Amino acid sequence: MEWWTHLWLNEGFATWVSYFATDSLFPEWKIWTQFLDETTDGLRLDGLAESHPIEVEINHAAEIDEIFDAISYRKGASVIRMLQSYLGAECFQKSLASYIKKHAYSNAKTEDLWTALKEGSGEPVTKLMNTWTKQMGYPVVSVKVKDQKLEFEQLQFFSSGCTGNGQWIVPITFCCGSYEKKKSFLLQTKLETHDTKELSSDSNKSAWIKLNVEQTGFYRVKYDEELATRLRHAIENKYLTAIDRFCILTIHLHFVWRASCL
Repeated sequence: MEWWTHLWLNEGFATWVSYFATDSLFPEWKIWTQFLDETTDGLRLDGLAESHPIEVEINHAAEIDEIFDAISYRKGASVIRMLQSYLGAECFQKSLASYIKKHAYSNAKTEDLWTALKEGSGEPVTKLMNTWTKQMGYPVVSVKVKDQKLEFEQLQFFSSGCTGNGQWIVPITFCCGSYEKKKSFLLQTKLETHDTKELSSDSNKSAWIKLNVEQTGFYRVKYDEELATRLRHAIENKYLTAIDRFCILTIHLHFVWRASCL
């Protein structure tokens, strides 16, 4: 990296790629279930008012011991996984190869990688990732269903229950009744509505809907009562993967715990 300010990318990428390589070599190990430790711990730490952005301006090398901690590694690895999952493995790998070739035998900064991924994917990668690396925290995405439409709202999450003013460009993924019926989009405002008609038939209007598929996104999800009931049925019948079942359980327990503390 060009300077210590960008060291988070070096370390966060190394953490993420260690899991990626292991999964490629030994898929039967289901290593991404262990990556949940990285993500959940990152969410726990970054939900504190005392958190800090992943990327912090470093003026002198002596400052690095004050800056680099579990957020740099765990949140760093998690947001890289989120981006790779949204762009797709093939696009991400080709763009990464282009980045490495262009900057071979030289130094680079965070924005150089975002530029390569933006050129390779056509997505607003720099704008997207700046919301995750240059501000602390993350959102809780609330979702409710109304007339075969999903209404999304993002708010900054704090473990204390306080509200914040942060806003992110959130890579949303969700599936409806089956992992084969999957949709993704960028939530770029506080409130958005999306139609689910193309994913659900008239005979399956009450199908379960799971957001943040396989927990690849670095955010929490809060479902309305109807969607939560549908997911309960899906869990009881083991329609969901182990990772998605785990994430729903931890989210539910966290909101129950927080409500009991208020």
